Amino acid sequence: MLVAALISGVVNLFFWLVIFPRLSGYKQKNTPVSDAKIWLVIVVRNELENLKQHLYLMLEQHSIFYETLIIDDGSTDGTFSWLSEVQNSHPDLHLLRHEKSIGKKMALHKALPTLDGTHFIFTDGDCACKSENWLSLMLSGLNEQKTIVLGYAPLNKMKTFISIFARYETFLTALQYFSYALAGLPYMGVGRNLAYHTSVLNKSKGFSTHMDLLSGDDDLLVNSVANKNNVRIQTDPESFMYSDPPKTIRAFFRQKSRHITTSVRYKKIHQILLALFSASHIVFYLALFLSGSLFAPAIWGMRIVLIYLFNYKAFLKLKEKDLLLYFPCLDCLMFVYYSFMSFSFIFPNKKNW
Repeated sequence: MLVAALISGVVNLFFWLVIFPRLSGYKQKNTPVSDAKIWLVIVVRNELENLKQHLYLMLEQHSIFYETLIIDDGSTDGTFSWLSEVQNSHPDLHLLRHEKSIGKKMALHKALPTLDGTHFIFTDGDCACKSENWLSLMLSGLNEQKTIVLGYAPLNKMKTFISIFARYETFLTALQYFSYALAGLPYMGVGRNLAYHTSVLNKSKGFSTHMDLLSGDDDLLVNSVANKNNVRIQTDPESFMYSDPPKTIRAFFRQKSRHITTSVRYKKIHQILLALFSASHIVFYLALFLSGSLFAPAIWGMRIVLIYLFNYKAFLKLKEKDLLLYFPCLDCLMFVYYSFMSFSFIFPNKKNW
């Protein structure tokens, strides 16, 4: 068992010491937004209170001209009525309403081809930017060559256990998709903070290849067209788009199970790498525990120290410094998380939102 722990530990450290440190060493270079027709697109459903708090800053971004389309997907909380009032003072805000919910992906599938824009940027109704430069930073460098910009969408800091763990899982996901993009193997982005050129829709055939799945409007679209030449990442803190963490463990796993079901549609190389990372994590902890070796604590501690040394700058870059304090515990809990999420393939989530 100790041998199995050592082998799986080495495999796991390959990602932590070779792939992921690319983000730590990355130096962000921002350029002026190209002259293009820009659409900010948001699909909402019963997000009235969040929109009241966060929408105005999204509508009043600096140094850039853009139009906004908000699609109300069957809201029943007065969202559309309130948006209609906001529209009176914001002529660049456009509204589209579906009386009955058709789901976020279908709403985008129907709306995007009708827009005359060159650049699209996406977020969700429960998200909040904290800078007037969010839009210009996310669109920095987007052109006919660099057609996709991947942004970071952290969770707001709260002191609950589920908040801390959900924040770490969100950070680890971003660490992976940013690092893989820098390694020339981009595989996903998150719809809470994503921008792309209209050509991406044409090359990916929109969402038609995965309309049978409820999710995937973001990661599967990126996975189908992204390559080492057409993707940029955006790590400037002013470009981050924040949302609240799930309030319960059940809500957290329900949310993540939707993401797991889309990963089986990724390109094979991405499926293999992601599976290898999570499987090596599971085997390392399981084999180390079952080995009963006196060297087990030293092996575990050495791995933690190496991860700290090679990746602490990534925590700082994404403004998650406080997670370093909890990292040893969170790393242990990821063993439970990865093991449990395997069941999502057998019992997939079937909710739209």
